[in-house]
Amino acid sequence: MKTNIKAFRRAHSSAQIVNSIDDLLIDIFLRLPIKSLVRFKLVSKRWHSLVTDPQFCLMRSNTNPNPAVGLFLLSPTDSISYDYVSLSINKSGNPPFRKLDFDDEPRGVRILQSCNGLLLCCSNSARDCNKRYYVYNPTTKNFSTLPKLNGVGGISKRMCGMNLAFDPAKSPHYKVVCVRRLRSDSGEYRYQFAVYSSEKGPWRKWGDPYTAGVVFETGVYWNGAIHWISNGTTDSCYFDLERHET
Repeated sequence: MKTNIKAFRRAHSSAQIVNSIDDLLIDIFLRLPIKSLVRFKLVSKRWHSLVTDPQFCLMRSNTNPNPAVGLFLLSPTDSISYDYVSLSINKSGNPPFRKLDFDDEPRGVRILQSCNGLLLCCSNSARDCNKRYYVYNPTTKNFSTLPKLNGVGGISKRMCGMNLAFDPAKSPHYKVVCVRRLRSDSGEYRYQFAVYSSEKGPWRKWGDPYTAGVVFETGVYWNGAIHWISNGTTDSCYFDLERHET
């Protein structure tokens, strides 16, 4: 009986030591499957802080050689429901969700685009001025609400495109580029860029209004920049997020 008590005390003492060292806990967390991490976030505020820390997320992405890969396809019968097609090898491909219902949106939430594991979403409102925009992580089920753009630097309310940029190999932070349309006295359309950074905060207007014959709704993030192309011509343009140039 005494031997069992001593063994229990040694085990209890070892658990306390492990729990008191953040570096050791992080090393253990890095070896766990993502479903376990989601549960462990609920153990304590300290564990939640460790698991959701941006630096830990960056370390986690760099140590995962086989991340889940798949496509979310909009359902033909419902504007806010999605079918999931797994592109991962030797994985069941169970859909992480069918609908996004966070933040109590009465008309639901739809996906605008994805970028390296994050989803840029918006409320399914009819008018641009009423839409709310979100960045959602389907793995951790965490989301952030982007601040409203109304009145940023006098930019028009006519939204032409919202584009997400995220590279976990470079930074745990993401950026969102908004393109809005302006109309000059001559009737020519010009476009103004604004950038939101999850690291630095509010929307900021970048550069002077810009003329372009491209479709800003279908931007693709690649090699540190967001790229757009035209539907009917060979025109293209890009926005360099590292240097903030067009």
